[in-house]
Amino acid sequence: MAITNELSAFNNFLSAVQRSKDIGLILVKNESESADFEKIMLENGFKESKNITDLLNSKKTFFTVRENFDKDIYDFMVQYPTSQVEIFNKKEMKSQFLNPDYANSAFIFIIDKKGLDGLRAEGFNIMPIVGPVYQI
Repeated sequence: MAITNELSAFNNFLSAVQRSKDIGLILVKNESESADFEKIMLENGFKESKNITDLLNSKKTFFTVRENFDKDIYDFMVQYPTSQVEIFNKKEMKSQFLNPDYANSAFIFIIDKKGLDGLRAEGFNIMPIVGPVYQI
């Protein structure tokens, strides 16, 4: 019964993120749980983004926040609910724009507690800027 309830809760989370102007967040306990959720996300039709360019080019994606947190990722998270995301492409030396299609896109970030605390220490408090949060 507990597995059924967890699956139902997770499906509700995914549904909420797909209808939201906010970015979803999965808060994991450790690297193993992170890997489990990455696998689940791939099975649910999400693509894994490795960098900001992937985020700009994918409609249904997840990004696992690691120690090397790029400020561009934070900027994306802050701007996403505003209907336009602008990120400066350092290679091409020009801005790239994304106008989110909220009805057809979903962005989910995966992070562990240690990573969340580390980001806060660096001045990146992501909790106030995300929407639905899922945690086991």
